Amino acid sequence: MNVQLAAQLLSNSVADALDICRTRLKLPQFVESEGTSKFLRIFNNAFDILNSRNLSHTGSAYKKLITYVQLEEVPDGSNCLGNLEEVL
Repeated sequence: MNVQLAAQLLSNSVADALDICRTRLKLPQFVESEGTSKFLRIFNNAFDILNSRNLSHTGSAYKKLITYVQLEEVPDGSNCLGNLEEVL
């Protein structure tokens, strides 16, 4: 499997699309999609944390280099992978 395709599928953009289908468009197929949205966001953040390289990154806190200080700054950063266990 191509990691880039997996990262695109397991992303905040796809989670946002599911949320729009559920809340704004009120499509019946997406009534119980909250868990899937949460799962996608957790994987997106896990990809960002595990793919981090730059200590001085100014964007998302999840994309900074992993350090003990950075894990304390990220909301649920130290428990990002622990949250994944809840979803699975």
